[in-house]
Amino acid sequence: KDKHLDWEKLEGHHDEKKGEEENEEHGNDSLHVILKNAGQIASPVPVQLMKKDSVVYTAWVDGFTGKKEIALPKLDADHVQIDNGLVVPEINRRNNQYRLNKLAHKFEKLQFHFLVAAEDQRRTQVLFAPYFGWNNYDKFQVGLAIYSPFIPKRKFNYLLVPAIGAGSKKFIGFAKINYNFFPDKVQCFTVGLNAKRFSYLLFPTALTMNKLEPYIHFDFKPKDERSPWRQSLNLRSAVIFEGVTNPIITYADNPFIKTTQHYYVNEARYVIQHNTTLHPFYISITARQGNDFAGLWAEGNFKVSYKQRGQGLSVRLFAGGFPVYFKSSSDINAPLPALYLSTCTTPNFAYWLQKDYMFDENFIDRNGQDKYLGRQVAMSGGGFYSLTDVGRTSKFLMAANVSSTIYKYVPIQPFFSLGAFMNDNKKMQFAAEFGLSAVIIKDMIEIHLPLATTNNIKQNQQYLGLGKWYQKFSFTLKLKLFKPLDLIRQVAGI
Repeated sequence: KDKHLDWEKLEGHHDEKKGEEENEEHGNDSLHVILKNAGQIASPVPVQLMKKDSVVYTAWVDGFTGKKEIALPKLDADHVQIDNGLVVPEINRRNNQYRLNKLAHKFEKLQFHFLVAAEDQRRTQVLFAPYFGWNNYDKFQVGLAIYSPFIPKRKFNYLLVPAIGAGSKKFIGFAKINYNFFPDKVQCFTVGLNAKRFSYLLFPTALTMNKLEPYIHFDFKPKDERSPWRQSLNLRSAVIFEGVTNPIITYADNPFIKTTQHYYVNEARYVIQHNTTLHPFYISITARQGNDFAGLWAEGNFKVSYKQRGQGLSVRLFAGGFPVYFKSSSDINAPLPALYLSTCTTPNFAYWLQKDYMFDENFIDRNGQDKYLGRQVAMSGGGFYSLTDVGRTSKFLMAANVSSTIYKYVPIQPFFSLGAFMNDNKKMQFAAEFGLSAVIIKDMIEIHLPLATTNNIKQNQQYLGLGKWYQKFSFTLKLKLFKPLDLIRQVAGI
């Protein structure tokens, strides 16, 4: 019988072609192939019948747009290949072959590589690397990272990192899977799922946090591809399962059982950014909604560039609050939605009520149980570096954070923050700090030392046992494991 192949060239970018095929049985003297050109260039293309790596027959097809059907002789071949000799310029050659006698017609042979690999578009490449991590609850973590190549950008991407925590003796890890679409009116439309599982308490028993986060992301197409303006919209829903004890607060000899609290938080975030070498900026508007609250805030990050390359004054502005808030003060179930002047890991005895209630941050001691490790801060909310509980609000918070480089070879940067927030009595309070940061890798690894603060922060720190100046240092540690290209750029400083 004759075989009928529907080899569709699906569009990823306007100047590229990709291949997919479907087949069904027809006559017995020829092989009918339908090609679809999803690009805008009607160029000739060779189509080959292949036997392993040898060319059995070549047919040149004149340039066309849309679909075109051709007939090939039925010869001793095991697959059909578009442009086996790589003579036609094409951005993406993956899925350019169809196996005639295999159940998985579109699946190229697997090829495993350690860490990185040069792209081979005729193989399904799988990369792997050892994974090592640490936090104060799982302790040392060891696992295996399995991931798709991240250069060039692909339609289907995955990152799977199963691991074991030596301290918790729990199965932990994280994962990310997504699929990119490239429609005409949108630069990129992504549907994906993020997941993570880690321990967040070790004593009196190991308790884990499990998070599932389906999301949809839109990168909007600029009118001019050369324009530095970019816009995006991200929609996600974080579903959290927190392990807790029953009773929820336990004492040394009290019996308890493990149980689970679960909740959801929906979020929509719109971002507009101006990606230029001089004076770039980034503005985001975020809306969050949970079972008994709705929050809305805006954040702007601006850089005033100096004459020296990469040097400048960084300004961050934040304002937001909760226009809808029905959570009772007597309700001790998670989450406890709030904005914080300082999103820091100070001691938290109500371990299930996390400041980072969406578990977005990778805090190594998120309950502040270690006097050195429990000093991590995240650049969210008020963005203060001081270790303080001052400034928690379910009403309104605004802040400005300013830092500046001194010289490109000097890793010390002065910083200043000013904030205002509404307390539970609906009165506005103010706070400020000034200090120095040692920047090892910008926004990734930094050490901060506030030298001067307002009295409300100073008094709170004395209550927390942080009366001496050298007890007030904090640090930033943020590794973008989900975004390897961003991680490489940050390490390289590009």
